[in-house]
Amino acid sequence: STARLRALLVEPKFRGLGIGNQLIEQCLDFCRSKRYETVVLWTCDALTQARKLYAKHGFIRTREWPEKAFGNSLISEDWELDLHVGKSLLNQLLRILRCQLWVGNKAR
Repeated sequence: STARLRALLVEPKFRGLGIGNQLIEQCLDFCRSKRYETVVLWTCDALTQARKLYAKHGFIRTREWPEKAFGNSLISEDWELDLHVGKSLLNQLLRILRCQLWVGNKAR
């Protein structure tokens, strides 16, 4: 089954303290404890720091599309993390590396 992370937000005055990282870790721990196989989320290209954090946790971007939202033109993105226990560590590390390279290139 699939879990969807929604509205992960850290107020600006609390950013840079590791709270976002802890929030994602708690969400993923919960998903694992409930035996979800996959975790998905939506974000957009403008949320650079959030995207780096998702990549750090192994999420990969699976889809992107132009969209007008919140009064702006942006690139919407779906990201996914496979929690399948039988997945090899090497494959998971390769996914993380590919995602970090992609996010790094996108941020430039």
